[in-house]
Amino acid sequence: MAGRASISRASPHRLNSGPARRSTCGETRPSITPSSRSKPCLGRLRPMMTPPDLTPDLALEAVTAAAATEAPARDADGAFPTAAFEALRALGVTANPPLGGRQMTRLLALLAAAGRGDLSVGRIFEGHCNTLFLIQAHGTAEQRNNWFEAAASGALYGIWNTDQPGAPLRLENGVLLGGKSFSTGIDGLDRAIVTIDDGPKRQMITVPLAGLAVDRSWWRPVGMRASGSHIVDFTGLKVDPEWLLGGPGDYVGQPWFTAGAMRFAAVQVGGMHAILDLTLDHLSKT
Repeated sequence: MAGRASISRASPHRLNSGPARRSTCGETRPSITPSSRSKPCLGRLRPMMTPPDLTPDLALEAVTAAAATEAPARDADGAFPTAAFEALRALGVTANPPLGGRQMTRLLALLAAAGRGDLSVGRIFEGHCNTLFLIQAHGTAEQRNNWFEAAASGALYGIWNTDQPGAPLRLENGVLLGGKSFSTGIDGLDRAIVTIDDGPKRQMITVPLAGLAVDRSWWRPVGMRASGSHIVDFTGLKVDPEWLLGGPGDYVGQPWFTAGAMRFAAVQVGGMHAILDLTLDHLSKT
């Protein structure tokens, strides 16, 4: 039948598709045969776009390269990615990440770029940004000044909500008891926000991290070892009233709590882009 592909009798494994076709790369290609593979056409692929509000000297490729610093070694030994965060500090993204409502495009692009370099670094960086967002949204003037000034000097932060199984974090007579699991970044952070139950709602508390007991035995992931999401025991830590952040229920306030999923999703998108990078690199060499 005219216009339809047919199997050639002279070569039963050859697919004849009529006249040669023009590919998306512009060159003319012959009919496809199982016996001959052409190189993949990569001409129309583009690197990750840089949002227009990113300054030229802060290209996303630089963020990805910074996050990737020593990534294979840190994934092998599970140590905190110190060198990567030194590189990110040098770019200025940890001191003053874009947190305003009109800066969401920029923030998501930065998080994706970090995840593209190393998912562990991206995950820790996202927690740092989330912490500063909550401090900015719910902190007193003194808390905002202290936390942002420390960030400008290189401090890194995290936020941990998941309670330790069998020993949830709680506040009794001004003293913390119990712990948090999935305490991402504990080995390299300076301070964190943790949550406790205050009646039916969750209350945020800002805590220093020096000297706390850390259980590293249970964190045995297939990947992202350098995120160091260990169990931290806060038992015996006396809470200063000034450590309280916001009021009960502020942590899960909408739409910000649900919308926060966009941040860690952006990191994961960066990881998927890294897989695409590796795939295209492999195909270009085969």
